[in-house]
Amino acid sequence: MKIRVLATTLAYCALTLAAMADNTPQKPGGLSKNSKDPIAIEADSLEVFDKEQRAIYSGNVVVTQGETVMKAQKMIIFYDKPADGAAQPASGTPDGDTSVRRVEAEGNVVILDKEQVATGDHGIYESASDIMTLTGNVALSKGQNVTKGQKLVYNLGTGVANVDAGATGRVSSTFVPSEKPKSGAAAPVPPTKTTK
Repeated sequence: MKIRVLATTLAYCALTLAAMADNTPQKPGGLSKNSKDPIAIEADSLEVFDKEQRAIYSGNVVVTQGETVMKAQKMIIFYDKPADGAAQPASGTPDGDTSVRRVEAEGNVVILDKEQVATGDHGIYESASDIMTLTGNVALSKGQNVTKGQKLVYNLGTGVANVDAGATGRVSSTFVPSEKPKSGAAAPVPPTKTTK
C-alpha cells in the first residue's frame, strides 16, 4: 500500500512539473535587451556620474518594462554613451541613445513577471549575455509552487534557469498539484463509498 501511495505521489509531482514546463513562456518577457517596450524607472533619488557612465537610483526603486516589474532599495545602472560623443541632456540623465550595460540591484530585490515572482537579496543583470543573477535567500515561485536556494542564474534569451544551493547544501522545491486537469486529460474519479 505504501509503495502505491509513493508511486502515485511521484507520478503526480512529475505531471505537475510537466504542466509547469508547458506554461513556461518561450520568448523572454520584459527587462530584457530583446524587449522593445520602454523602461520606466521610479525612485526616491537619482545620482548620475556621467564621466563614469553610472547612475544610482536609491529608495524604493521600481523598474517597469512591459509586464515585468523589478523592485529594490537601490539600483546602480552602468551605461554606454554613443560612440560619436553626443552630448547628454541638461538634466544629466542618460538619453534614449544610451545603452544599458549592467544593472546591480541591492536590498529586497523582487522581479514580477506575469504569474512568476523571483526574490533575492542582490541582483545583477548583464546586457551582453542577457543573464539575470539573483543571490542571497533566493526564491522562485509560480502560484503556490516555490523553489528556494542561494543563487539563481536566469538566461532571459533562452528561458533557462539554474538554482544553486550554496552553503545550505540543497535546493528545495514545493509543488502544489493543480485542481483542474489539463485539457484532454480525464478528470480524476472520486473514490466510491462502500458499505458493509
